[in-house]
Amino acid sequence: GTGKTHLVNSIFASFVGQNTFSLALNKFHTESNVFGIPDPRKMREEGIIHYPRQGGLLDAHFAELDEILDASGPLLRVLLGVLNEREFKRGQQYEKALLHTALASTNGDPERAVKQNDDLGAVIDRFLFRCKVGYLSSSASRQKMFANYLQNANTTIRIPYQALERVSAIVTRQDLIGDPQMIACFERLIEGYKSAVGAALVSDRRACKLLRLVQAGAVLQGRVQVQPEDFLAVRWGLCVGNDKHQHDSFQKAAEPILKELETCRKTNVDLLCLKLLAEYSARIPAVPPQCSDEQLVRLLREVSSMRRAVDELRPELPSTEERKRGLQSQLAIVIADINGQIAA
Repeated sequence: GTGKTHLVNSIFASFVGQNTFSLALNKFHTESNVFGIPDPRKMREEGIIHYPRQGGLLDAHFAELDEILDASGPLLRVLLGVLNEREFKRGQQYEKALLHTALASTNGDPERAVKQNDDLGAVIDRFLFRCKVGYLSSSASRQKMFANYLQNANTTIRIPYQALERVSAIVTRQDLIGDPQMIACFERLIEGYKSAVGAALVSDRRACKLLRLVQAGAVLQGRVQVQPEDFLAVRWGLCVGNDKHQHDSFQKAAEPILKELETCRKTNVDLLCLKLLAEYSARIPAVPPQCSDEQLVRLLREVSSMRRAVDELRPELPSTEERKRGLQSQLAIVIADINGQIAA
């Protein structure tokens, strides 16, 4: 009664052009309820259980799995492969599922359910985001809910499913995180948060999926390379969505790690800038007192190109910035000298 189903429906209704599969699970459901009834002809003539693609979970882009903790153990084990690897394996049958996003809901307590049945831990671990949906706590929120109910208000957002796929392809690019320091920072964030809250083991599978949040954080900010602040998005996969204590603990653990990474990156950037400044300084050509116009034009092009390269450097430290300005002044003097000879 807290609106979980309405939330799921509102999210999925914001997209158009996708196939959506929805089922309220219970312990009596079998694979046939999720994947469809096996081909009777193949069963009769060949003795093979072969599930159809059409109409079931395999052919769906979105899936709503209500009361997922009520499903039977055997069905949940089959679902694991579809939810994580997007693969369905059943005997000789192998299918690639189209599934992009699955949302599950339950009225039970996942943590208590896992304590009673360890097998459920693997199922819950497949879902990257977790959030407790409670009753509305403020009078203003409740009044808004009543008004929306009376008006039968629904989402008016309409996003083509193909647009979601295109954005997903950008997020999962392999070149968004290339710096080994970034990977080391990510690992420290995970371990730091676990130490701060005494969290249970974060599976390797889940940790790898959390990297997608970092990449998504960069893409949402219009960046083509991950920056330290993008790692803050990891919180949405580590913490329960609206658990303030967990989010505060993550922030406290993350701040010193990200500050250290930023300082290290600035140092590395300046070391590179200093190296380039030294190289450019050593390459400044001497302008002979007597030169042909052709030689002067060639020197002007060379020095002007070097000046543009120096202008594009972005040091982080004031001392490096000062050295850059000094080299810019030297190059400006050389360019003026060359132009003066050409004019003469």
